[in-house]
Amino acid sequence: MPSQRIAVLTRVTATITPTERAPPPPRVSSTTNITPPDEPPPSNRVKGRATRDTGIGLLAGGAGIAAAGAIVGAFAQRRESDLLGEDDPAERRDLVDRGRRLAVATDVLLSVGAAIVIVGAVLTATGAVRMRRARRQVAVQAMGPGLRVAF
Repeated sequence: MPSQRIAVLTRVTATITPTERAPPPPRVSSTTNITPPDEPPPSNRVKGRATRDTGIGLLAGGAGIAAAGAIVGAFAQRRESDLLGEDDPAERRDLVDRGRRLAVATDVLLSVGAAIVIVGAVLTATGAVRMRRARRQVAVQAMGPGLRVAF
């Protein structure tokens, strides 16, 4: 008797087209997110991380630019010491011109480097604060049939 039922069920299922078959039920696991289906799942990105990382990059870049300014400043100082030992007026004018150009380059590099370091410090601090807030904030709201937990 059971073998006849199996044979009948096998013939019936063979005649059903794939479009007529019901979709398989969704698999449920212990890690299933309980957000309503119309909302996307929460993001794994931590808020503020990109801001903090950008700030760290700007800190490093600004420090590099300021260091380049210090090196150019050392070259400008070298021109000044060369000027003290030079007696030829044409050579003295040339050393003064080169020294002025190097001094301007030093000022620009140090100013730009300092500005970038300041912006980087602000972004790093802002991103770190946002990350701390995001970690502390756990909002639980009852929504319709499910429960939504936002981290």
